[in-house]
Amino acid sequence: MLDPRVYRAAFVPALLAVFVVAFSLEGRPRPATTRLAADAFDGARAYGGPAARNSLLELAARFPDRRPGSAGDAALADRVARVMAADGFQVSRRQDPARTVDGATTVETVVGVRPGRSSRKLVVLGHRDALSSPGLAELSGTAALLELARIFRSRDAADPGLPGQRRLIGRDLRKTLVLVSTSGGSGGAAGARAWARAQDPGDIDGVLVLGDLASVRVARPWVVPWSNGGARPPIAWRRTVESAESRVMESRVPKTTTSYRSGLFWRKARASVTTRRTRGEA
Repeated sequence: MLDPRVYRAAFVPALLAVFVVAFSLEGRPRPATTRLAADAFDGARAYGGPAARNSLLELAARFPDRRPGSAGDAALADRVARVMAADGFQVSRRQDPARTVDGATTVETVVGVRPGRSSRKLVVLGHRDALSSPGLAELSGTAALLELARIFRSRDAADPGLPGQRRLIGRDLRKTLVLVSTSGGSGGAAGARAWARAQDPGDIDGVLVLGDLASVRVARPWVVPWSNGGARPPIAWRRTVESAESRVMESRVPKTTTSYRSGLFWRKARASVTTRRTRGEA
């Protein structure tokens, strides 16, 4: 006959595991929020038309040929730099030798910085180049980037105010916003890689990479976390993306435009990535 005390002793490890799990559980972190309305990003304006300056269709008509490192790519880089500067961003440019689908060439990166109360950076990055003409899908990221510059502008180019006076339009940002326009994204992401290698990952809280944002139909996106390192994206970061997606889909979205694909990069000790995608046909 077995001693009951043996059974009681066998339950001790299980009971200990229950206590460990019970006191390790905690509430899921809340997503980061903003006071901006979900429709602050004007999709109709970003899509626009041939007469709407800096819209997707106007940029496509003005810069139809934009192979990496080409004259058309460089001309669009000039436009991006002028728009960011007019919106009050601190603009810098860099050129890097790179290998692209067209072979060895020089690619240019345009960076616009909107300082916030904190020097911690949130980066939005998109590439300008395309292998096809006019390459609307590839160009949609640039149109979105310029619309973000308009939303977060610190001055109004149409109303500069008194000479030497800087008129603030947007409210103060909690963190520094960095808009990055690269080339070489049509194959190998050469410009983005060169820019990333020059950054201190300790200064960056997250990077939003704009992919093909133009689609002929609207579909609800989904959020898929993945990592190219040993770490996983923080739950709060993922929930922020999910919350933003929900707010956008609940707002009125023009049928001519919709978010199609983008990536959220989180860098801690190792690079960790959260990607969001939507079904669509560019």
